[in-house]
Amino acid sequence: MTSRPMRDPVTDRLLTPQNTVLIIIDFQPVQIASVAAMDRRVLVHNIVAVARTAKLYGLPVVLSTVNAKINQPMIQQLSDVFPKIRPIDRTTINSWEDVEFAGAVKATGRKKLIMTAIWQCRVMSFGRRAPASIDNRINFVTFAKRIKRRKRQAGFGRR
Repeated sequence: MTSRPMRDPVTDRLLTPQNTVLIIIDFQPVQIASVAAMDRRVLVHNIVAVARTAKLYGLPVVLSTVNAKINQPMIQQLSDVFPKIRPIDRTTINSWEDVEFAGAVKATGRKKLIMTAIWQCRVMSFGRRAPASIDNRINFVTFAKRIKRRKRQAGFGRR
């Protein structure tokens, strides 16, 4: 039996630890408290599982918060997984409008993004509008039990 040649993990079309970055947005206590679509403990458990998996595979991680002075910092469970990563605090809802955030993503050199956030519809629609200079393929991790069709179409239907 002959195996196919090994693909280059950096340029592979699939997600690999060598071509992917994990982006976690707005997992702050105030944001989590406003979630009603699912059990908040399950939500926190799920994002921590994603974070630990990324750490296990050695993925670079970009953490981001919005107005942490008002909305509190990132939840402690994520800070415990990534004690050396300082979340980028934004003042804009659209992460891509923040120069420091976009620069941190670009600095990883990774072309495939895994993004997750409390407000998934916004992240999905803004993610599709990432600057062309980023030139990445974006994948989304969703935790909600359901996203209303109208919102899903609004997030995916525009460029």
